[in-house]
Amino acid sequence: RKSEGLIQELSVLKNIGLAKLAARGGPILNQRAAEQDCNEMIRKLEIKTADIDLLVKSLSGGNQQKVLLAKWILLNPRVLIIDEPTRGVDIGAKSDIYAILRGLAAQGMAIIIVSSEIPEVMGVCDTIYVMREGQVTAKLAAQDATEEKIGYYSTIGVEKP
Repeated sequence: RKSEGLIQELSVLKNIGLAKLAARGGPILNQRAAEQDCNEMIRKLEIKTADIDLLVKSLSGGNQQKVLLAKWILLNPRVLIIDEPTRGVDIGAKSDIYAILRGLAAQGMAIIIVSSEIPEVMGVCDTIYVMREGQVTAKLAAQDATEEKIGYYSTIGVEKP
């Protein structure tokens, strides 16, 4: 999030609005609409910030991660692909992010989570694809997944007949 997902020297407002601005394909920004979108995302995702003009670098890691999610959620994608969504955030922020993702999934958004944290995928995902050296080695339903199974398929791979 710090080097690729957010522009640390820009405000919360500008970071949240960047993806929507780019999706429209032009440099024209409706300031009032951008502020409304930003305030809505701050409220929905419970981003803790004193002001929408505050530089994103001054936020905690968890709130920065929520700003990053907000900018993509604002586009209303049918599929959201996120990589290591809770890396570098505290336990409270992890819980908030999981709740956000579950809420989006309940609203019909497909979410693909790439994560190296086994408890994370077991707690959030309905279906778990395990990969080893770029190849899918297992597809597990969440209710059938255990840390041992995921660990096995990610290190040893598929059993040979």
